[in-house]
Amino acid sequence: MPIVHLSRALLDEIRTHGKETYPHECCGVPLGQLAPYGGRIRAMVRAANTRTDSPGNRYQIAPADLLTRFAAKRC
Repeated sequence: MPIVHLSRALLDEIRTHGKETYPHECCGVPLGQLAPYGGRIRAMVRAANTRTDSPGNRYQIAPADLLTRFAAKRC
């Protein structure tokens, strides 16, 4: 089973994002390198939850928002 590694700082960033968006769902995309037997997350891209009907238990990422945020981060 492949193992994906991430730093304590990135884990803290994920937790912070969850706390900031609570009680709504939060969204994001991990960026990094994959290898046959694992990988390493190098950055996290936060994305806004655009769901308005039930943001507490569903999420949707706006494609344009995601592309803009991807362009700002490079691994």
